[in-house]
Amino acid sequence: MAFIHGKGSAVYVGGHNLSAYFKSASPKASADTADVTCLGAAVKSYLAGLKDATLSLEGVFDGAADAVDEELAAIFGSDDKVLSVYPGGESAVGTVGYGMQATHTGYEVTAEVGGVVSCSAEFQSDVAIERILSLHPLAAVAAPANGTTHNNSAATTDGGSAYLHITAWTGTDFTVSIRHSTDNFAASDDELVAFTQATAIGAERVAIAAGTTVRQYVRAVFSGTFTTVTCSVALWRR
Repeated sequence: MAFIHGKGSAVYVGGHNLSAYFKSASPKASADTADVTCLGAAVKSYLAGLKDATLSLEGVFDGAADAVDEELAAIFGSDDKVLSVYPGGESAVGTVGYGMQATHTGYEVTAEVGGVVSCSAEFQSDVAIERILSLHPLAAVAAPANGTTHNNSAATTDGGSAYLHITAWTGTDFTVSIRHSTDNFAASDDELVAFTQATAIGAERVAIAAGTTVRQYVRAVFSGTFTTVTCSVALWRR
């Protein structure tokens, strides 16, 4: 077993690393059920229905420029916000996290006479919850390069999605792709995902069509005329 402490957990919201402001992050998955119990049954029976997911964040308020209040207030009520949460932190390639594309549905600031000013936020996902694996933990990239390869032990055959957060930027343009291979990139590989060429801080989720084969070996690839870019890249296999 490999238990982890929550103190290093990471929260990325739309290309902003807001980890330092939150004390808790709670991705929650659920699924509807339909009651199909018929006459004569001794116990109830159900069929699984639509999946759903939310993200709840609770922490401390900071009203400075580019801090938590400015970033969350700016996107309140907005759709298609890209979110990534890594319980315990995004420490290495292969680290498990949870990704969503969501609407920012709630933001609350609480000031108490006897305590610190706090804030909380709620997000409603429209892609349920996706169990992502890091392909590039949040870190600076200073030159075009291939990322570290992740070995999934086997290929998967039903698509998925990919996540990119860019939290700091210096340069002209920056392009991230994910490539996959059957032979650990020894002689053969192909592009699996191409993110939109970036010229600023931001985030993107790219869907990989259902039925698409994702090969056993995958890695992020960085190119462009940038000086240095800090980013996080992750992949979900359906």
